[in-house]
Amino acid sequence: KYIELGKLRLTDKTSVEYDFPKIDPSVEVPPLLFISLIENAFKHGVSAQEESKISFSLTLEGNEKLIFKGENTDFPKTHTDQSGSGIGLRNLKERLELLYPNKHSFCTKTHGGHFFITVEIPLNG
Repeated sequence: KYIELGKLRLTDKTSVEYDFPKIDPSVEVPPLLFISLIENAFKHGVSAQEESKISFSLTLEGNEKLIFKGENTDFPKTHTDQSGSGIGLRNLKERLELLYPNKHSFCTKTHGGHFFITVEIPLNG
């Protein structure tokens, strides 16, 4: 629903795709765990003048692991842009370490004008 809300403010220059399959209700994920990743994509991956792309996916590997992937066009902040505090990714990283010490994966990279993020968490704590 948050993604659909974010799409309302976009122009037709931005494409948004997501694949969140129906998951067994017994699978528990901490509340709002991935929200900062979605917020960042809408904040830093959209341009009013240039073509932009945002995509997200969520997959399960058996009953062992949940994988969240995000990709967005990368429009780096300039030194004069003071929007945001840059704390979203850092907070998520710390939260993952508290929830899943040494049992999760958190990877980001920028390549070819795109920002990529992958978060993997175990399903059994």
